[in-house]
Amino acid sequence: MGPIKRKKRRTHVKEENQAPSNKKDNPKSFVFRRGKLSAIVSDLEADVRKVMEPNTATNLKESNRNALKDFVNIAGPLGVSHFLMF
Repeated sequence: MGPIKRKKRRTHVKEENQAPSNKKDNPKSFVFRRGKLSAIVSDLEADVRKVMEPNTATNLKESNRNALKDFVNIAGPLGVSHFLMF
């Protein structure tokens, strides 16, 4: 008698209870400032980013040279549907 053969087990079993998640259906947003803001409004901007964190760009860096057109152009490929401007 030879060695006992190892039975293969399924490693890629789909769970039936898991709800399908469509990433295209989730609204995504940019939160950014336009112009000079006071410290209170800058804190408000950071707080809004934290509240909307799962579907927003948290580390979005804007400069004085960025125009609204720049954000609109990059929003399409990223799937951004909402802008919040301060």
